[in-house]
Amino acid sequence: MLLPTQAGRTGLAIERRMATTFPEVTLTPDLRALLSGLRWRIRLYVWLEGLALAVIWLVAMFWVGFALDYFPVLMGASEMPVGARAVLLGLAGAGLAAILYRWILRRAFVPLGDRSLALVLERRFDIFDDSLITAVEIAAEPDRASAFSSELVARTAQEAREGATSVSYARVFNTGSLGWKIALAVAGLASLLGLATLNAGAFDRATERLLFLSNEPWPRSVRIEVVGIEVQRQAAPGEESGRTLTLPFENNVIKVARGANVSLKVRAAQRPVAQEVPDFCTVYYRTLKTTAAVRGERGSVLMSNYRDTDDWRNFWFDGKPFKGVLSTIEFDVVGYDHRVSGYRLEVVESPAVVETLLDLEYPAYMVDEATSSHLPAANQPYVPTGTFLPVGTQATLKFKTNKPLRQAQIVPSDGGPVMTIDIPEAAPDRQGFAYRIDALPASITLEVSLLDTDNVPTERPYRVFLTAVEDQPPQVEVALKGIGSAVTPDVLVPVRGKVSDDYAVAKTWFEVQAGESGDVREVPFERGKGGAVEQQIDFRNERAAKSGLEIKPGDKLMLVVKAADKFDLTGEPHVATGDRWQLDVVTPEELLAQLEVREVGLRRRF
Repeated sequence: MLLPTQAGRTGLAIERRMATTFPEVTLTPDLRALLSGLRWRIRLYVWLEGLALAVIWLVAMFWVGFALDYFPVLMGASEMPVGARAVLLGLAGAGLAAILYRWILRRAFVPLGDRSLALVLERRFDIFDDSLITAVEIAAEPDRASAFSSELVARTAQEAREGATSVSYARVFNTGSLGWKIALAVAGLASLLGLATLNAGAFDRATERLLFLSNEPWPRSVRIEVVGIEVQRQAAPGEESGRTLTLPFENNVIKVARGANVSLKVRAAQRPVAQEVPDFCTVYYRTLKTTAAVRGERGSVLMSNYRDTDDWRNFWFDGKPFKGVLSTIEFDVVGYDHRVSGYRLEVVESPAVVETLLDLEYPAYMVDEATSSHLPAANQPYVPTGTFLPVGTQATLKFKTNKPLRQAQIVPSDGGPVMTIDIPEAAPDRQGFAYRIDALPASITLEVSLLDTDNVPTERPYRVFLTAVEDQPPQVEVALKGIGSAVTPDVLVPVRGKVSDDYAVAKTWFEVQAGESGDVREVPFERGKGGAVEQQIDFRNERAAKSGLEIKPGDKLMLVVKAADKFDLTGEPHVATGDRWQLDVVTPEELLAQLEVREVGLRRRF
């Protein structure tokens, strides 16, 4: 290579100093400007590319998250749970950190020496023919210039300067790749700006849910809600049909008795509260395997039966799996884009009466303390096939159930008031309650309905049959002994027999009347052991007594034995009357004559 001799035309400023043995060589300003321009353009390229990739990544993750979170809502499903959104946010952050580190931090702050920049230009531009790299190396290591003549060094620098004038930085960079990356980044930002402009609510909600992990759900065009379940109760006494009861869900859970038939109630808001009103709702359910005989299954059913009101469209469904429920059901309800989920129909045992005992206090007319008869009795077993109680008995029924109760309702069949017994939470025994009948008036049937602490009612009321036994009048079984139909005024009338009662006889007496117009007189007498009657009425003594009971020949003597028990519920005891006897009162002579006539007749017969 030929070198010029004119030192003023060289691109290198060569100064020879007395203290050195080789010239000091430096780059001219135009070459330094060339390398500096390339340096800052490389750094700018790195920053633009890295930021564009970061924007593309964040926009892509936003739209992916938006699609994963919102598109299921359009299909009637639920939004992404907060855990999934947190994972997505973490992935977006990790990707952003990787891009910033890989495309910016590792490149933007790397030192770019003149030699490296010169090599880049040499590879891109053949015009330099190694002149630029030679000039840079000689400037960086002046001691190497001593091996060359000053003319050669000057010619090399001149060729580098001439080549620098034809350098175009655009040929150094891959502008096409950077251009489409920037274009994609701008398009992504434009899409976000368009969403924020056209639907600011959706943009804000997406930002809150994806960036700040808010649990505020997406707005729906349909609004549905689960009202509860409807159960059918048996008709109470006096009611023509059964009662329908709607039970609400508590914390999305409701408990029903095993085998119950229920109807699911759902309602959808009418316009303008909701933008759309669905024509049907879909129930997605899963039954749990609770026993070996019950297998779990999944499925879905349509709720197409509805009735419109001004504010709501009311849906109901009472088919499978809500008919004859044997296992717990977990279900969601979907109406177009609104899904209400996490509902649970839990199957439990129905409350039932497992034991019934009676405390009895018999009426006073039955009690005999001397013989300890019919004293108060406690914890007497109830016999469903027949529990017989005397009328007037005070009966306290004590019920024991299989589950803790919240309420018990007792409906008597005699039209009496319905008793509702509320059992407080602080009650020492929530599995027992009592019902008292002050005085049993007649046979009665009690229907006992229970509501347990799970808010589960009895499917069928428990029935208690109490048969009232009426008090019977005493039994008077007496007859005249050794006397005919004719008597004298001094007659002694003997009576033999028995007077008994189902509980106790209060008194016995003769009721005597002389003639149909005569006064009725009572002559009391005492019974013997076991109610035996061996009494007689002596009219001589009665005539001499203060009562002045006197019969005369020609009278018709009416005589009857009566007995009264201790029954006192109606104010009057039960009075029993024996056979009535009518005797003719005659003189002694007439009586003898009648006896002679009878004797003659007997002799003729025999």
